[in-house]
Amino acid sequence: VLERLERGETTSTELTELMLQRIDTYDDRVNAYVTVLADRALASAAEADRERRNGLRRPLLGVPIALKDLFNTAGIRTTAGSRILADNIPSGDATVVRLLREAGAVLLGKTHMAEFAYGFPHPDYGPTRTPWALSHSASGSSGGSGAAVAAGLAYGALGSDTGGSIRSPAAACGITGLKPTFGLVSKHGVVPLSWTLDHVGPMTRSAEDARRMLEVIAGVDPLDPTTVDASDRPRWGQRQSLSGLRIGLLTDLIDAADPDVRVAVSDAVNTLRTVGAETVEVSLPMPDAINAIAFGTMEPEAASFHARWLNDQPESYAPRTRQGLKAAMAIPGSQYVDAQRLRARFNQQMNHLFVDQQLDLLLAPTDSVPPWPVESPTENESHDDWDLRYTVVANLTGMPALSLPCGFTGDGLPLSLQILAPPFHDDLTLRVGGLYQSVTDWHRRVPPGFER
Repeated sequence: VLERLERGETTSTELTELMLQRIDTYDDRVNAYVTVLADRALASAAEADRERRNGLRRPLLGVPIALKDLFNTAGIRTTAGSRILADNIPSGDATVVRLLREAGAVLLGKTHMAEFAYGFPHPDYGPTRTPWALSHSASGSSGGSGAAVAAGLAYGALGSDTGGSIRSPAAACGITGLKPTFGLVSKHGVVPLSWTLDHVGPMTRSAEDARRMLEVIAGVDPLDPTTVDASDRPRWGQRQSLSGLRIGLLTDLIDAADPDVRVAVSDAVNTLRTVGAETVEVSLPMPDAINAIAFGTMEPEAASFHARWLNDQPESYAPRTRQGLKAAMAIPGSQYVDAQRLRARFNQQMNHLFVDQQLDLLLAPTDSVPPWPVESPTENESHDDWDLRYTVVANLTGMPALSLPCGFTGDGLPLSLQILAPPFHDDLTLRVGGLYQSVTDWHRRVPPGFER
């Protein structure tokens, strides 16, 4: 869409009006937006058009985007999908929001999410549905952002990812989602779930669009001490083939996935081979410990943030969220320390996997199954029932991971593959993803009934 704006084929005002019309027409079907900022968006679009007419250029000038509703937005409510923050009006922007505004992006609104990104939607807001099958979930916790992009209700969106919450919704909605390297993007002004696992990243149609958004939001932020200066890191650069690239196929994850997922990922692997990639079969280290490490890290960190509200207004939480957080409060500190020791060992073994096998990348399904039906969940369902091995590896290690659409089930549900790289090789995942998308058209498919 930037190229169309730069060639003068359309204006930001026209694009913004189109998005707002589509939101009005289609959003009742998918439930992507919690807050729509029509007047503000049109004013921002008009200003972008004035700048462009005057010869000014900014990286995302005039592009209409959406934000998951845990990014603080000055003067605009930020609910984090909760009743507790339903009327929360931040006084300032999250760093990534400020950077997007400075880049000229037009903010259409805030998107639905799981309550406090904890995994379950609050009944006050309801579930978000994938545009590919309205009876099925857009996944979580960034499901609203994923559905907005897939349904053509935004040209890009921001999400957050603690155990897969950018990549799983991207997979369920048939779009592209990047969890960047830990520390590459600021989390200042973002409602936290787990301080050492949380990441912020783009959700877009293509890897190229994700790259453009990442270049805007990446960088050192003095307000977030976990950010690092990666400006001097080597970049993979432009290539027309993957010749010489060595990809490790995580066969234990591939083999354990749903048959439709296995077929689609196998086809994607064959496509990557045709453009020069070499592949080798590998397995995850410590597979039986991964979930325990993840939940042993996330749950205590989440409980720390929520302790005051759990004590003062527990009834404001949805039952399953309240139940999970109260259980997390009872986890002893020694168990958290044990999880960090195991995490350090796991990260060391993941580094050895890359070095010993001389790998540039790893490849696996994004999720083990296609999108699942929207159902009335039972109050007894908990995180213990989830298998996060497919996605949380990248959160535990901090490595970048890119989710790409790679096919469909016979029922038309989207399927995705995941490309992982060593930390600060985000550019490599995007270049490989972009090359894959240059010879496939999965990312260009549009859900039936949502055609533009």
